[in-house]
Amino acid sequence: MMKGVNVTFIATGLAYFAVSIVGFWAFGTAVADNVLLSFARGPHSWVVAMADMMVVVHVASAFQVYMQPVYQLVENAIKARAGVERVNPIVATSLRLFLVVLVTVVGIIIPFFSNLMVRTP
Repeated sequence: MMKGVNVTFIATGLAYFAVSIVGFWAFGTAVADNVLLSFARGPHSWVVAMADMMVVVHVASAFQVYMQPVYQLVENAIKARAGVERVNPIVATSLRLFLVVLVTVVGIIIPFFSNLMVRTP
């Protein structure tokens, strides 16, 4: 496990290092802190659009991976309470959909949390 983590950190570090070198090579000292913002102008604005799409794909897939233990925990609780070996696939799918909607709503509300607290009587 630790070997895999180390390889992942090295690969990620090399990718970031390569982006920083290429950004400095292409734009010199005029490169923005966010290298993608340097591409936002001119004929290479498609790079920013592609990067944004990749971020959406990454977040959507990583969310499912990180939520898997939560799904399993809730499904185990349902199995224990109902005394069954397997959870009905329709119930499991509905549960996962509910959890995704719940986390999405909480994620949307968090930036406006202070406004919500002000409105309490």
